[in-house]
Amino acid sequence: VTTSSRHLGASTVDAMIAKAFGEWKKHANVDFQRAHNPILNIRFGVGSHYCEYPFSSSVLAHAFRPRSPSFELDEDPSSLIGDIHFNDDVPWTPQLLFATAIHEIGHSLGLPHVGDVKSVMYPILVEGQYFTQQDIQTIQAMYGPPIAKPTSSHPITDTHNQDETVRETTSKPQPCTSGADAVTTYRGEFIIFKNEWLWRVINDGRTVYGPSLISKVFPGLPEKVDAAVEIRGEMWIFSGKNFWIFSERTQVQGPQPLTNLGLPETLSSIRLAYQWHYFDPPATYIWSEHEYWKLDVQIRKVEDSYARLITLNWKHVPEGATAAFSWRKELYFIRGEMVFRMNTSDYRLPISKGFPIPISEFWPFCEQGRHSARLAAEHVNSILTLPNITVIILILIFSSQNLV
Repeated sequence: VTTSSRHLGASTVDAMIAKAFGEWKKHANVDFQRAHNPILNIRFGVGSHYCEYPFSSSVLAHAFRPRSPSFELDEDPSSLIGDIHFNDDVPWTPQLLFATAIHEIGHSLGLPHVGDVKSVMYPILVEGQYFTQQDIQTIQAMYGPPIAKPTSSHPITDTHNQDETVRETTSKPQPCTSGADAVTTYRGEFIIFKNEWLWRVINDGRTVYGPSLISKVFPGLPEKVDAAVEIRGEMWIFSGKNFWIFSERTQVQGPQPLTNLGLPETLSSIRLAYQWHYFDPPATYIWSEHEYWKLDVQIRKVEDSYARLITLNWKHVPEGATAAFSWRKELYFIRGEMVFRMNTSDYRLPISKGFPIPISEFWPFCEQGRHSARLAAEHVNSILTLPNITVIILILIFSSQNLV
């Protein structure tokens, strides 16, 4: 639980959340532990609460479901759990929080709403709901039935695994210092690739999730991504002499050879790709080491008047830049740990005043992280998932208390 409620003490919140998790453990082979780099974050907030989906007065809470509509048998479902947000304008009682948490945890585990009013997954919270046979069958189909384990008096425990800490710090890149192989915006967010890892940046750069293995988020991709760009709501990813197209996490096309785009057979890889919002609609560019092309997105071929030398029109771009992206109609390049913004209002396309700056100064979450890091390792799989919303009916009876 990353933020507290104004209506309940921290110990009460922890107890009710732990109790709700415990209810799911009774019915499926799932386990929950408190961790410093959690998969699932729980927080209380009001109004917009730094989320793409602000609370209205009728909303108790919402949860982000896993990205995949179903889990494959060889896929670790624990890597796909989404966050839970509670509306702290609600006058929470322990019992109301407990009942709401059961429902939202169900969404985080992958369960949808159901039409049975008796079910804990019914979209309206009413008294007397319980785990129906349908609820139990659905959760066990995803995770399997519960397995007898040594029990503890504390369903959620702290984990201080020294081996795990060493493994993370030695193998995963650090989002504030590691640079990037590729960066793209995707439906209002950023996806950043480095080696075999990627991470997701949301809330205008205030929140980061990851790193997570590319192979878990985008199955079928090579370990190394050279470039990525969003085109018409789809993500184009380049690696070596091939490219792929994804819609969310679903592979739409690929691998396809670069020659299918009209690029030369001698081209061994793409260095970077981006959309330039100087034009309307924005123009898509693909760079190699020394040349660049403009892509005609209608026919998915580079235009006949290309290739052109980078030094001809983009001589101020830092040599060796590995990634490029547009944000708020500005064009940025990354080289090493530095971010460069180009002054696109000047025909010479120089570097903007005040740049370059370190990546750690570019992303707001890096400054916040100096005080309270919140890197949720696998939550990137919830990219752009609409939350499930639980609404308050006009009269809701819990513990003899009416809420209107």
